Amino acid sequence: MALAFFMPHPNSCEYRTRGMSHLSNKNRLFFVLTVCYNTINLLPEAKSLNWGKLLSSLFHSSPRWSRTKNNKFPDRIMHPKRVVVFLSFVLFAFPPAIVSAAEAKWNDCVGCHSGDHRNSAAPFVDLDILKNSVHSGQDCVDCHSDIHEVAHAVGEAPHQRYPEKVNCTDRCHVKGNAMGAPDFSPFDQYKDSVHGVARRAGIDDGATCTDCHGRHNIRPKSDPESNVYRANIPRTCAICHEDMQVVVKHHIHAEKPFQEYEQSVHGKGLYQAGLIDFAAVCTDCHGVHDIQPAGTPNLRARNPETCGKCHLGIFNTYKQSIHGVAAMENQIADAPTCTDCHGEHKISIPAEGKIASVCSQCHSEAGIMAKYDVPVDRTSTYQQSFHGIATSYGSKTAANCASCHGHHDVRPPSDPKSSVNPMNLSATCGKASCHPGISPKVASAKIHVDVNKKESGSPYYVRQMFVWLFIGLLFVSFIWVIPDIIRRFRRRNAS
Repeated sequence: MALAFFMPHPNSCEYRTRGMSHLSNKNRLFFVLTVCYNTINLLPEAKSLNWGKLLSSLFHSSPRWSRTKNNKFPDRIMHPKRVVVFLSFVLFAFPPAIVSAAEAKWNDCVGCHSGDHRNSAAPFVDLDILKNSVHSGQDCVDCHSDIHEVAHAVGEAPHQRYPEKVNCTDRCHVKGNAMGAPDFSPFDQYKDSVHGVARRAGIDDGATCTDCHGRHNIRPKSDPESNVYRANIPRTCAICHEDMQVVVKHHIHAEKPFQEYEQSVHGKGLYQAGLIDFAAVCTDCHGVHDIQPAGTPNLRARNPETCGKCHLGIFNTYKQSIHGVAAMENQIADAPTCTDCHGEHKISIPAEGKIASVCSQCHSEAGIMAKYDVPVDRTSTYQQSFHGIATSYGSKTAANCASCHGHHDVRPPSDPKSSVNPMNLSATCGKASCHPGISPKVASAKIHVDVNKKESGSPYYVRQMFVWLFIGLLFVSFIWVIPDIIRRFRRRNAS
């Protein structure tokens, strides 16, 4: 015959990790499956009744057993009949023990989820990683709060139901209770962010806390191994934002932001120069928990004040310029901000040869220029000028837009502080790198002139003269060459 019975072990049992022991006696074969219960948690009254010693004395098999004389069982093993009677009493008197979530501790979870004896069907948790995380002092159920009860009776599922995803805001990361930030609630910002709105809409790709911070390996942001350490943030964001399936599926306008960032002045400053505390990363421009989608009015990433946190001097100059006043004071959406001129993720070192093409993105758009009563010919007239022609051939010293109008301090000509105000033209054109010593009369000559219009004055007539001269030369050449060709043709036929 064969009989199997379960034997609870007290916490003090040095053999509690033993999985299966057996005892044989001639034709009888007994299997003793050792199952270790935490008797204090399972039976609160165990302290007074000393159930641990009682159960141990009744059922605990010693690993040093040996068959005794007359083939009797070892002293500490009960006779099978007594076992059946006792187990029947226990099963009816005490239903299968359950550890509530409120009572569950690390030791109640690691047996299945970690170590050599873990349940192969249970998710594995590396205790070394967990102990080095910011949550090392927390119990599992502090995060997995939806595990209402954990059944340990043999034959039952480890949990009464599958746990949902971790909710970080039930008790900890809420306003007034966030560790180290009593007046800060990440969730209040996250729920209205592009990621939070996506999750509420049922989009599984929307990033949650664990996607950015990690799961059991959450470390403080000051730890170089943390996912949200400054130097690691671009790569953390790239996990989703460089995934082309995610980019195409959700119509994200930036296809390869991380690759572009690596080539930018910020990326090179971070990865090549090691300027961890100074080089801008994703969260400096887009925010941390309250990231908004592209196209949002007053989007942080397009707001000059965002760039001004690092580039304060330039920001103070910009906000007084014609562009800054239009964008910040008058809230004109068409007014150029930092990213319109410098780019978004692939911000490179300013190159003099590209300035004219950057300015032309707006100043050659007839609709925008007409809307704000700005002459639309400023780009074309520059390209026809000596400066524009020299620049088109690769000159790096020929004057461009910024040489005369300024970079961040562009002002209207009527402003006395403008570099192109009539009173300031001599100083602007007479810079050491341009035309030192130029006279006020020459400096006041028109720059943006259309040589196709009589209003341009002498340039128009000079151009007309050269045009007619060219036509005349073609005509003379024609009447000189054609008769000669005819004569040659006739001579050949005559011979």
